[in-house]
Amino acid sequence: MVFLVPVRRGDHWRVQLAWTNGKTRYFGKFASLPEAERWIAEHLWLTELVTQRSTQQQPDILDNKG
Repeated sequence: MVFLVPVRRGDHWRVQLAWTNGKTRYFGKFASLPEAERWIAEHLWLTELVTQRSTQQQPDILDNKG
């Protein structure tokens, strides 16, 4: 299972893709929480993609650290 979570990093927001095994990746730099939440809403397919492939190699799209 994987979760998309907005997190504050200094003066901006990022979206953390967090696996239940503790692995994480970060996406984007957003000026506000609503912008980060909008990005999450538009990219929920990532959670489905990762969940479906959780027993396989991590998809290349997730290697982007934002």
